[in-house]
Amino acid sequence: MQLTHFGHSCLLAAFDHTAVLFDPGNFSHGFEGISGLAAILITHQHPDHVDTARLPALIDANPAPPCMPIRRPPPSSARRVRPCG
Repeated sequence: MQLTHFGHSCLLAAFDHTAVLFDPGNFSHGFEGISGLAAILITHQHPDHVDTARLPALIDANPAPPCMPIRRPPPSSARRVRPCG
């Protein structure tokens, strides 16, 4: 397995032919434009763990993988992950 840290909370875990991106938040940089992801995982809905301004482009670059929060977000923050589907 190879781990790549993009600052703060964002990690890319790659193993065999699978890559998973964790917490692409607003304090992290360099994950923009990554493609070929199996999943985008968001641990919780704080801006430093999910940058809602950059998330749509990341999803567009990776149309196949699910983008999912680890836990169901409370109604007050559900709109933040709405671009995930």
